[in-house]
Amino acid sequence: MLDIRLAIPFSVPLLGEAYASLNNPVLFAALDFFAHVRLTGKPVDSPRVPISSAPLRRALTKALSDIGVRDDVALVSAASDPIESDFLAAASIIFAYGLHESPSALIHALSIPDDKSFLTLSRAMNAVAGGFTVVRRGEGAISLEGSIDAALHLSLRKAQGGKKNCIERFSRCHPELAQPTWHLVGHIVLEAGRMLREGDPEGLGRLMVMEAGISHALGMLEANELHPQYPRAGFFASKPLRSEIMAGELILAPRETLPLTGFNRLNPVQEGIVEDD
Repeated sequence: MLDIRLAIPFSVPLLGEAYASLNNPVLFAALDFFAHVRLTGKPVDSPRVPISSAPLRRALTKALSDIGVRDDVALVSAASDPIESDFLAAASIIFAYGLHESPSALIHALSIPDDKSFLTLSRAMNAVAGGFTVVRRGEGAISLEGSIDAALHLSLRKAQGGKKNCIERFSRCHPELAQPTWHLVGHIVLEAGRMLREGDPEGLGRLMVMEAGISHALGMLEANELHPQYPRAGFFASKPLRSEIMAGELILAPRETLPLTGFNRLNPVQEGIVEDD
């Protein structure tokens, strides 16, 4: 019978989260805020998982079935938000049952058409691996080599929809511009991988600002959302987070920057999920 206690790092999207519906890559970072959970499982006729999202629940149930797991899984955590609870459950299940060692099972799961489920699963995979991860729907997750000497200041609020409507409207009104634009936002994420490998926080910051500017041009962001609560002096970049699972403000700053009022200062960590003592 499975009974395991885990420490799970927080995971946040850095780039590409607003464009997940286009099957573009999304870049995630694991941060040094750990949630402590307990995962248990007892044998039953068919696997059951504690996940509220129906598409994600079906995907992980199939992944467990494919490797022969027939457990009724339960999670004990302090998370009250359904999306955060699903993230912790998915990350715990992937780690405890070694699904990250069965790439075909998770590639199938990453084909989920529902953006909220896809992003939650992608966050979970980043939490398992630690560091920085690029995830693409139907293709898998790639852990990036490298790191940056920087901290992330986060101010989060409840996510709101409507981003897909902006994308669809732009595609309909400007068909000749749409595909080059989607190609550009996808390459911004890939270029960010190079900045991480080179340890270049300034370069990563420029890409974050560039993506925010494109989002404003598409109507995803208001003009006032491009102006940070704190002056840019001393920061590498600030960027509004907009996705189906997470919204708020993100500031990339030198690691020695003091915490900002209303923000949580977190550092990227290379270590992923670990077993608690």
